[in-house]
Amino acid sequence: MNHFVLLIVCFVSIGIFVRLRFIHHLTSLSKVSIKSFKVLVNKRISDHWKEIAIQAYASLMMKSSLNILSILFCIVCIFLIADFFFKDFIVFATSLIGILELLLFAFVYVKSKKLLAK
Repeated sequence: MNHFVLLIVCFVSIGIFVRLRFIHHLTSLSKVSIKSFKVLVNKRISDHWKEIAIQAYASLMMKSSLNILSILFCIVCIFLIADFFFKDFIVFATSLIGILELLLFAFVYVKSKKLLAK
């Protein structure tokens, strides 16, 4: 039964991951971090303008970080809900067999969606 539940949880988690644009938020955070670092090390920008730019970048980084955290929290909640209904589901999902199955299910799901999209 745990195998079937893991399959369902995997599909739902990937759906959340894609629909809430996790990768977009991650790349956005990365880009803003690089921009803020470039502003900090630039000697031609005055401290006054650095302060203004860093505050703007910090708010963008906070927004992206909170989005990433909320997506991960949703996925963890799905696993906890499954564990509540199916005894020792978390133990199974974090075991070697569970992780390998999760990777296999995710790979097959993503590949099949790409094939169906064509």
